[in-house]
Amino acid sequence: MSEPRLPPELEHIIFKLATRDFPGTIPTLMRVARRVLEWTEPALYRILQFQMDTIPTEAFLRAIRTNSQEFAARSVESIFFAAPQEIPYELGTDVLRKCTGIVRFGTTYPFTGPSVLEALGNLPNLRHLTLNLASLLAWDDDSIPDASLYPLPAAFRNITHLSLIDLMVRSGGEHRTYELLPRFPALTHLAMRRAHIPDDTIRSLLASCQELQILLLTTDANPLPLRDGLPSADPRLVFGFLSNEYRRFWGDWLSGAKGGHDMWAATDEAVQARVRSNANHESWNSSEAWISFHTEPLIRNRRVPRGLVEKFGYLTLDDEPLPPEFD
Repeated sequence: MSEPRLPPELEHIIFKLATRDFPGTIPTLMRVARRVLEWTEPALYRILQFQMDTIPTEAFLRAIRTNSQEFAARSVESIFFAAPQEIPYELGTDVLRKCTGIVRFGTTYPFTGPSVLEALGNLPNLRHLTLNLASLLAWDDDSIPDASLYPLPAAFRNITHLSLIDLMVRSGGEHRTYELLPRFPALTHLAMRRAHIPDDTIRSLLASCQELQILLLTTDANPLPLRDGLPSADPRLVFGFLSNEYRRFWGDWLSGAKGGHDMWAATDEAVQARVRSNANHESWNSSEAWISFHTEPLIRNRRVPRGLVEKFGYLTLDDEPLPPEFD
């Protein structure tokens, strides 16, 4: 093959931009040259729905086995561990230890608990969390006393965006969550299910989370206008609809990971508009002030067809058409 016509540094930038703006071209770009393969293959796994026995996950596990340790660190930026298949804890935490470039992390019930919390504490770039906090901390069985969270777990020290899928029920240990949240030093965006959160707790969170820019309370139906008025006149308090249905909830997460318009983008826009307008806060207690988030539902990854690994040199992403014989 002829020598490159452009400086390698410029080539690298061009291919990096191509993988970001046109991710569907990555498998083709990987075949251009060995140097291009090294630049582009990590981008194939930039956003990963981790689910055992599916094409992207098995391809990724194969890639980190056959490449250098640096490959894993340069690949995954956003990952969520999907339901319902069980995920071996040793494997999942090993992935987290190797993928030190992770910025966004989400998980469901098959992969959570103290061992996951410990692994998250070793991710220096982690900023976004979407999970059940009580399950992560094993609070659901009262096995960990409050005092064990001093000092604050390393996993929480740099979190800016926290989306909790905990059910805030009156009979639960939600008071622990309310007490812990103000200790997140970098927290700017917090989303919780409205459920039974008391008004005084809402006011307390707005006052005590020092860096907070958004407090989003999600509901299944439009609660506005509230009969007794808003819990707070603070413009950072927003009520919105985010579906609890699995595919739609994680579809919003995926949209944000791709740089698209997600619940955080919509809420930021709403709060900025409030601040600019100088409108009376009572106008926010109207049905029109309720924000509804609608993104494309998550498409589950395809299972690995028998014989696919042997036939092809590498596996494709789930949104690429597979050869007809594997349909």
